[in-house]
Amino acid sequence: MGESSTHVKWTVMASVAALAWAVLVRVRPEGFYLVGPVYCLAWGGLSWKALGSPRRLPRSMGREVLWGAAVGAAMVGVSLAVAWGGCAGASWPLCQPVETLTGQARELSAAALAGVGLLVVPAEEVFWHGVVQTALRPKVGPLLRAVLSTGLLCLSYLLVGAWELALVALPTFLVWGGMTEWRQTLVAPVVSHGLWTVMMIALLG
Repeated sequence: MGESSTHVKWTVMASVAALAWAVLVRVRPEGFYLVGPVYCLAWGGLSWKALGSPRRLPRSMGREVLWGAAVGAAMVGVSLAVAWGGCAGASWPLCQPVETLTGQARELSAAALAGVGLLVVPAEEVFWHGVVQTALRPKVGPLLRAVLSTGLLCLSYLLVGAWELALVALPTFLVWGGMTEWRQTLVAPVVSHGLWTVMMIALLG
């Protein structure tokens, strides 16, 4: 009973931290790219505790890294086609997230970009595709787990008024959630998420 209540405590703390992260991203205070990675280091620690049992690295680490890199590169290609092809000069509402993200990307230094890739991305993956999808595992099937975790993430952004981020997260986190269920490890989605994020920021900026 004690172990169960401790697990619930860590899960609740990690969930509150996830919502607070959505607020922080929405407000984007001065020094965000310094505070954000440090915050995500703590959030990732809470999420790791919420996972409970130790997570072993996959035996075929190289294969998982390659899968993550391949999917990440494909997502970069599709995203750039939308940003530069479909939204270049367009004013329709679905292109607003592209303009917003492009403006934010111009603000990033190399150090800030490293912080996002090395600390922010893993924290998001460990919580949404580690903690959340693990909690859903006894209740629903693999596809629905990925859909529900993505839906909850988008809801957290919508609750704080960051609809552009919710729109961007909908397809991308659905892919990474599906990868988590397919590969049964967080390595491939972390690599894919990190590559996509860093490349999109660098290229849009």
